[in-house]
Amino acid sequence: MTFTPAEQRALPLLTQPEKIAAHRLGVSQSAFKYHKANIIRKTGTANLCSAVATLAAQGQAFECLEGRA
Repeated sequence: MTFTPAEQRALPLLTQPEKIAAHRLGVSQSAFKYHKANIIRKTGTANLCSAVATLAAQGQAFECLEGRA
């Protein structure tokens, strides 16, 4: 799989809420959704969960939200 630079920046944030991921990347929420849809398509999967599983199996790391105490 070959990802654009913007998609590569979005990869670790796929598990974050779209609003948070977009803010972290400095892009609009619709831009993040666009990158996410392209990543799902390029992984050949049907949904985000499957795309994340596929990417994780290939060694991609994802950021997690910190829980509130």
